[in-house]
Formats: sequence, structure tokens, C-alpha cells
Amino acid sequence: AHHFIMSLPIPSTSGAPIDPKQLQALDAPLIALTQQCGGDLRRLMFAFFSFLHRRTDFYLVPHPDDAASASSSMGFREGDAEKLLLAAFRQFPLRRIPKGQGKTSTKTTTQ
Repeated sequence: AHHFIMSLPIPSTSGAPIDPKQLQALDAPLIALTQQCGGDLRRLMFAFFSFLHRRTDFYLVPHPDDAASASSSMGFREGDAEKLLLAAFRQFPLRRIPKGQGKTSTKTTTQ
């Protein structure tokens, strides 16, 4: 198994970070991954964050002795990864379930 580090740039909050055509092209592999997780979004998110932890610098923070210098291009200052996560989540509005149609579920739809 290859271990590689991918650096995650902080995305711009102005406009769509991915072209709509590219976004649509990503639906098929994302649906396939969701199906591999049995439609359980908790399992999908666990797999995604496990990938970020194992294969990227998302969970890396600088050594305390190096934190003062901004020379490193890997990792995030403590708290910045969480800010990135929340910013990504907040790019999309919550959607209200129509009255009478709600039931507790963590499953996804494949529309």
C-alpha cells in the first residue's frame, strides 16, 4: 500500500469550488461509495475522515517549536481543519422535510 500525503488547500468561499459538470461527474463514485457503506452516512463519513487521517495532512498540526514560523506548507494550525470542515458544511442550506414525511434516517437517497 502506498502512503502519500496530499495537501488540502483552503477552498474559496466565493462561488462554487467545483465546476457544476465536475460536481455532477463526482456523483457516480460518491453514490458507489455510499452504497459500499450500506447507505449509512455515518459509515461513509467515518471512511472519508479515516482517509483524510491516513492519506492527507488534514489532521497534521505543526510541532510547537515550529508553530511560530509559517514556513511549513503541510498541515493546519490547530483549529483550522475544523474551521475548514464547518465552512464546507455551511456552504449548503439545511433542507426542511415536508410535514408528515419525516422519519429518523441516516441513509442517503440515490436520486
